[in-house]
Amino acid sequence: MQKINFEKVAEAAQKIESLKLDERRLGYLISYPIYRDFFQFWPLNAKSDFVIRAAIVYSWMPRVLIFREEKLGIAISSLKSLVEKMDEPRKEVATDHIATALNGSYVGASKFLHFQYPDLFPMYDTNVYRHLNGIKDKKKQVYAEANKASCYKSYRISVDEIVARADFEQGILNPMNKYFRTRFQYEITPQRAVEFLIFETYGGENT
Repeated sequence: MQKINFEKVAEAAQKIESLKLDERRLGYLISYPIYRDFFQFWPLNAKSDFVIRAAIVYSWMPRVLIFREEKLGIAISSLKSLVEKMDEPRKEVATDHIATALNGSYVGASKFLHFQYPDLFPMYDTNVYRHLNGIKDKKKQVYAEANKASCYKSYRISVDEIVARADFEQGILNPMNKYFRTRFQYEITPQRAVEFLIFETYGGENT
């Protein structure tokens, strides 16, 4: 997995006003704060609470939801442990447990974790993987390559490095939140700002 290029993301942020949004993309952006707020305020105690969240996550994915019921309890415990301690090892363990409960999907786990902890985890998918690795062939099957714990961990750490830069707020977050406030009446976290720009414009196709 290639590291994120700060200058490339910052350049995309400065051009955010020219982003082209079709109905599907608008649907994502309109539903995003509703889903995020549901994750924040709905309790996470029973297995049914986890499954409802997973169903929401998979409404953003082209794949059918498959989960392993026997793994849901430990997945819920891992999520709750993040509230007490947010260190890197615990993030990694929680990611593994959520992915295992979701039939091995690190792509699904990344979205689940982002909605639950939007300040800690960026979303991740094959589009992000393609853009970061310069894969232009849209017909090339990359899910098996992208859906690995090591790929998501490398990506998440790279996002954290971008967010930690002194010039991140001015160069990326401020123009992104200005756009989202004006267009959609909500703000996004630093992790979402980086992920969104990589997903939409890092490959240069959607401006």
